[in-house]
Amino acid sequence: MWLNEMMTSYETALKRLFDLSPLPKLGLERMSLLMADLGNPQNTYPAFHVAGTNGKGSTCAFLEAILRSAGYKTGLYTSPHLTCARERIQINRELISEEDFVRLEQKVSLNATFFERMTAMAFLYFAEQKVDVAVIEVGLGGRLDATNIIKPIVCGISRIDLDHQNILGDTLEQIAVEKAGIIKSDVPVCWSPQDPVVEHVLRSFSPSSQGGEELGVRSGLELGLHGLHQKDNALLAVNMIQASGISVSEFAMQNGLKNTKWPCRYELISENILLDGAHNPAGTKALINALPKQNFVLWVGMTEGHGGEEIARLWADFAPNSKVFVGQSKSLRALPTQIVKQYFETAGFKRVSCDNPTQQDALLVVTGSLYWAGEIRSRLTKMPVDSFSTYY
Repeated sequence: MWLNEMMTSYETALKRLFDLSPLPKLGLERMSLLMADLGNPQNTYPAFHVAGTNGKGSTCAFLEAILRSAGYKTGLYTSPHLTCARERIQINRELISEEDFVRLEQKVSLNATFFERMTAMAFLYFAEQKVDVAVIEVGLGGRLDATNIIKPIVCGISRIDLDHQNILGDTLEQIAVEKAGIIKSDVPVCWSPQDPVVEHVLRSFSPSSQGGEELGVRSGLELGLHGLHQKDNALLAVNMIQASGISVSEFAMQNGLKNTKWPCRYELISENILLDGAHNPAGTKALINALPKQNFVLWVGMTEGHGGEEIARLWADFAPNSKVFVGQSKSLRALPTQIVKQYFETAGFKRVSCDNPTQQDALLVVTGSLYWAGEIRSRLTKMPVDSFSTYY
């Protein structure tokens, strides 16, 4: 009892949320009952719904920035968070306050999972705040994800690759079926360039992807997020805006894309420190393709279930002589440093250390998981950090 007395109301609310099982329990029955009990607030505003393996968060960031630039009051729901659970629920890119977080947590039934409760809190908050439009990122998969109770005005699917095979299936086809589960028969859908296997699955759900002009056609276009892969995410956001029927001027479109911010996605926070939350082989390939041709040092932390051995092999193929530092985030699913160290040594790296890097002449690339990149970011920049370390 004394512990709860010492904690703030916000910390108490966090503890109740984090005490729930960290393992995902996919299915819509609990979520449907929960939202019905709350009056189905998710039906009171238009929403964009985005699934995918890599790039769905960046696509959501582009969407939100464009819509806000056009003068709309935006709700943004994303996951996971980096260091603060309130990052998941934002209005006009302002984090939900601790007071509102506590109030909403108390309204939402405990007979639900962590992600279901957070999703319900977001949907309720957006309704209370009377947003003009919400941008909703799928948590895991799509078909049975808690967010899939919404009826969006447009769906988007970013690049689909192998990830979470223990939950979504062992093949690209199986995973694509789960992601395509957000597609509704009477709702426009857009998707990024996909593997032919994935393309076939998506077209079986929707014969044609809605699209618009290529980004390159737009003169002088700038993107606020860096890396070659962000062009596809930006184009997906543009196409979704066009398919939605929401009025957005050309100026708002370009201004939003130019001013999009999304922490730990190819983020250069100083002249020689780059943060990128690439957490699976496909994301690692995108990061490698975007890196400048210069010497660099890796500082890697990983979570389980995301192809750590393959990630190490990709880095070995690209820069086998680089020095590698290994760390461990506070996530419940973080891989121990010795396991990650073994991955990189097995891949052929000769200089792998579990120490923290000191001053380096080369570019320091912090990667391996969003949680790890977020923790390092919090050491180097000012950002909200929860007192609890059990990140989901």
